[in-house]
Amino acid sequence: MEVLNWLAGRLSDDEIASLTAASAHGAERRLQKQRHIRMRQTSSGKVNLIKILNRDGWVCQICGVRTPPELRGTREPSAPEVDHIIPLARGGLHIADNMQCACHACNKAKAARVPIAANDNHKVGSTQAA
Repeated sequence: MEVLNWLAGRLSDDEIASLTAASAHGAERRLQKQRHIRMRQTSSGKVNLIKILNRDGWVCQICGVRTPPELRGTREPSAPEVDHIIPLARGGLHIADNMQCACHACNKAKAARVPIAANDNHKVGSTQAA
């Protein structure tokens, strides 16, 4: 801690901001790498995302809104996305049984939250902060 205080007293605010940003970027890269490794370790093969969307009828399994296929890949609120029911960040697996169709708005709002009960994966409003 003494070294950090000594260093902070000799750096400008811009230099400190730059180092902080670089540190945050490094942490983000480490998290991305860990997520990638976790996906490779838990997947028994490639998951076909279109099959997940077809299985769920292109309907958000969180709020029930129709998610038109033509909006896939956009940031429209009703754009279809594949969501990990139990997020990878919370130990969920990258397998079809742990994935569901979600609209962009719900998927973004859900973030790394988990369902209330493991059996309620597809119920509207079934997420809570972990």
